[in-house]
Amino acid sequence: MELSRTITNELTRLGYPFVYREHDREHPMAGGHYFPREELPELVTWLNAQRRNPLPTSMTVVREASHFQPFGWVRIDTTEAIAAFSEDLVSKRDDRIKQREYARLDASIVAPNRIEVRADRVQRYSLFLNEQLIDSSKPLIVLTNGQVSFDGTVTPSLETLLKQARLRQDSRQLFPIHLAIQVQTQP
Repeated sequence: MELSRTITNELTRLGYPFVYREHDREHPMAGGHYFPREELPELVTWLNAQRRNPLPTSMTVVREASHFQPFGWVRIDTTEAIAAFSEDLVSKRDDRIKQREYARLDASIVAPNRIEVRADRVQRYSLFLNEQLIDSSKPLIVLTNGQVSFDGTVTPSLETLLKQARLRQDSRQLFPIHLAIQVQTQP
């Protein structure tokens, strides 16, 4: 329960809404580590009310060094030295974990064909785009940490579309445009 309580403290600190309940019941096969049946209807009601927006106009991604998969239409590709979890998430207690040194990327489509990105401890990132997010027939401007990092046109690619479709296996997240951005070091 210590890990669960630590996670709830962190979620509270970050201001994320959540519901966490501890119980003292025991299951004959699982002991106290199970989901109580009487709480299932409330969980199902909550789950049924949730809807995923597959293409939000703003994304925030926080990553440690062992997880660089795409998240929505962004991906952190390379970073500075950051925290790295081990497979069991708790055995590796290096200083970067204690100091919460993670890579963070905040990306927003702030106007038609204008994307603003704030990158912390990120050296390179990728944007995966489609016609629902931008108009590829017009120039695209990407600002990273307040500096123009891309200003030009992008071309949809069938190869990119097929690679992303195979990787994501989500028909609501099809991206024919891949734009890699190198983050300029701040003076």
